[in-house]
Parts: sequence; structure tokens; C-alpha cells
Amino acid sequence: MVRTQIIIKEEQRKALKKIAKQENRSISYIIREFLDEQLRLREERGMSKAAKLL
Repeated sequence: MVRTQIIIKEEQRKALKKIAKQENRSISYIIREFLDEQLRLREERGMSKAAKLL
């Protein structure tokens, strides 16, 4: 893993903190989960577009 700094809105931090607490996980873990899901969805969309072009 690599360390990356980001700037988020206060509302986003509060929401992440709430989710992390509910799931007994770290905010970093929750953010990595969100990123993985979005990356997967974007990859699927890209493959779908490519298939349509065929």
C-alpha cells in the first residue's frame, strides 16, 4: 500500500466516520472499499462500451 493524502468535505468525513464506527473498521478501510467498488464499476462500464463497439 501507499500513503495518499486527500482533502474531503467535513460532511464526507462525518459520514465516513459514522460508517466506520458502525462497521467497526477504520475510515481508511472504508475509503479503500469505496475506491475498489468504483474502480470495478468503471472497468465494467468500459468493457460494456467496448463490447457495444464490436
